Amino acid sequence: MADGFWPNLPAATYHADRWHNGPPALSQSLANALLQRSPAHAWHECPRRPGFVAATATDEMDRGSIIHDLLLGDGSCCVELPFDNYRTKEAQAEKAAVLAAGKVPMLAHKMGDLRRVANELTKRLGSALLGRYELAALWERDGVLRRGRLDILCEERITD
Repeated sequence: MADGFWPNLPAATYHADRWHNGPPALSQSLANALLQRSPAHAWHECPRRPGFVAATATDEMDRGSIIHDLLLGDGSCCVELPFDNYRTKEAQAEKAAVLAAGKVPMLAHKMGDLRRVANELTKRLGSALLGRYELAALWERDGVLRRGRLDILCEERITD
């Protein structure tokens, strides 16, 4: 498999590590598990492991994913739900449907704060946001297939 970049690869596809024909690829999170804990922990976290189930995202992770997508993506990772909370069966059912579709559910009344954060970051970062966004990379070195997802790539720098 040739080394290279894959633009427009959805985050869920990248994280599932099934977008290439090679063996499981070493990512930053797998390398951290391998070095900070053990090979068994890294294998347990490998998305290509038979029986792998991804960890449930926390509210903080969801907010971070949405802000990241508003800042660098097209905002399509999120589905706004018109409920005050998730206590009703209808709200729970819609949330489950959004999750099943691989998207991030968020209560509509919480989106204003997330948009304000993304807008403020856009103002503060300015030209640092110019470039190609969310590029998946795949390369082999020393017999190990590796993968990464670059937040921003421009001619002068890589931002991650």
